[in-house]
Amino acid sequence: MLLSHPRGAASAALSASSQGATKCPSQDWLGTAVPAEWAYIAEGGANVIFRYAGSSESLAGWVMRVRKRGVHGAHPKDIVDFAEQNIPSGSRDAYVQVARAAKVALEFLVGLNALLESAHRPTHRRDTPLDTTLMWVLLLPDVTSPEVASLCIELKPKNSILPSTPHVHPIKRSVCRFCMHQHLKQAQGKLSQSSQYCPLDLFSNDRGRIARALASLTATPQNNLRVFSAVATQGVLSTDQVIQARRMDLLVEILHSHVGLLDDLKTMHAKDALDVEGMFALTQLHDVLVPPMAHASTLTTSSGTDQFAAKDSLPLRDVVATLSSDMQRQLDMHLPHAISTKLGCFREDWTALSVGEFLNLYRALLDDFFVATTFKDCSVFLSLRPISTATSTPRHAPFPGAWPMPRHTISWEGETYELVVAIVDLDIKSYKPVAAYFHLDHTIVEAYAVHVGHSSLQ
Repeated sequence: MLLSHPRGAASAALSASSQGATKCPSQDWLGTAVPAEWAYIAEGGANVIFRYAGSSESLAGWVMRVRKRGVHGAHPKDIVDFAEQNIPSGSRDAYVQVARAAKVALEFLVGLNALLESAHRPTHRRDTPLDTTLMWVLLLPDVTSPEVASLCIELKPKNSILPSTPHVHPIKRSVCRFCMHQHLKQAQGKLSQSSQYCPLDLFSNDRGRIARALASLTATPQNNLRVFSAVATQGVLSTDQVIQARRMDLLVEILHSHVGLLDDLKTMHAKDALDVEGMFALTQLHDVLVPPMAHASTLTTSSGTDQFAAKDSLPLRDVVATLSSDMQRQLDMHLPHAISTKLGCFREDWTALSVGEFLNLYRALLDDFFVATTFKDCSVFLSLRPISTATSTPRHAPFPGAWPMPRHTISWEGETYELVVAIVDLDIKSYKPVAAYFHLDHTIVEAYAVHVGHSSLQ
């Protein structure tokens, strides 16, 4: 989880204070955790969220994210490492990584599963228990507020940009991935109604289009919008997709003028310089080269080392003859753009690269691809509450937790608000091969082309 705050001297002090304070639940081992002290509050397809309800001061104001059985994803420690290594360098806002990975006992997870049996879970989620083989969880500060005057929304904004690389399917240069995917899901019977939401509207930096995006999400939220209500039943936050008109206007104002969140996410999305089509083409060449390279790297003799160095310095033109004509055509389209984007120079004859130069280029592009893919699938929390303008102190109790949570202060139409902005669900996507992303992308685009007809290609 990344929390944002405005840049500046005062904010820098807050950031340092927060970084120290987020170590409250510092133990990597929660061996004394008691299931009865954790209350179920929400869940998605992959994880269940519990809020701490016990007496420990170090855990007060924290929630725990626990993986469900049958879900394949990144390890909690890898999620934390990824967030720490890929903090957006925003021009207006700075970010603090606050998630903690903690190990728990098997008995604790078994106890949580027992609690779930009586929890108010959505009907379609009740048959999926927690994964008791993964004895690691994520600890996150609770950014929601139970106060009646507060507003907390969770957005899953999705991809903000169209591909910039020239050699992609023509439809992708005019229609965003989310909109195309809606048609595929509806054709597969996964949706009764497609969403009119378009991420390009939300990220447009245009007030009218941002308002249209939020209105579309309210009309057909799917899993891209949740509005948390102050009404709770047995500790479970209820959700209501209705956002009052005045608060909708305030959200538009916040996203357009007060926080750099959308621009910062857009910058992270832009790290995908090749689109999955280009990345898949380079992956095919990589997979041709890696087996002999990997074999050579296992040799320990001096002759083996010389053999590895020789392969590393081999020009790609020497392996072109082993490639299919289709693979050569794909590389002719995508590799010069990759070289220009990452190395800052143009080489039409990509075969002049050595094997070692290509592998270094590929690894850098692959890292960027997975960073972008992860941020394209992240969620955002906006937790808003009024502050008394007369006293400049919270009208209600402060946000939960034993440390000063990074936040923004917003003045709008005679009211002052405090706002907590969080980027969550940064589960790195590198556990899935590039080929899987490519084949899904191909299916989405082809289904959309059939749906609208090929006139959209002209």
